[in-house]
Amino acid sequence: MYNFKYLLKQEVLYKKKEITDILRLVQKEINEFSFEFSFENASKYNLFLDESRNKRPLDVCLLLRIVEKNSNFLAKEIKSTLMDKIKIVLKRNRFSYKDVIDDATTIRIISRDSSGKRIASSVNISVVKTVEGKDMYIKYNLAKFNYTYNNYIDNSLKIEKVVTYLRNNMLWDEARELFLEKLNQGNRKEDTFQNIFISTLNVFKGESGILI
Repeated sequence: MYNFKYLLKQEVLYKKKEITDILRLVQKEINEFSFEFSFENASKYNLFLDESRNKRPLDVCLLLRIVEKNSNFLAKEIKSTLMDKIKIVLKRNRFSYKDVIDDATTIRIISRDSSGKRIASSVNISVVKTVEGKDMYIKYNLAKFNYTYNNYIDNSLKIEKVVTYLRNNMLWDEARELFLEKLNQGNRKEDTFQNIFISTLNVFKGESGILI
């Protein structure tokens, strides 16, 4: 079992500002292309958490959308550039986040616990680029040892509609409590925060009429 609880409003604002500051400094380091970013899924709705028993890393979800200037870039070039510049920014500044990891489907900016061994918090950044008119996300193919563009499925509009419905019908607090309950259930290591958030919203599909 886990022991998740929601961060207070001021703590959420501090965390979002720190992440925003990191990415704005990263953009200043990059000349080849620019990007836009936004908090996604549960993070978009300020559902930031703490796990007092330090059993599971805390996830913050972001979408980073590439805006090219003059040239077409390979998936590997974009991801490598972003990771290199993030490392530079983290090294130069005193943020709680200290390192970056190349995950298969995201870039992870991480902080560690007091032991320095366990990942305490992780900013999971999905990198999306428009390729031939389609939104694609960058993925590392473990079987072929290369980076590829893959179809990006955007559920943000459906999520927004469900959240709006819940808020308008005084069900948002109930959904927040259910999300926390699902997170605190045992044997959840295989589920991402995003998956648990969407499964929580889908509990209300009968009322809202929307399935994500």
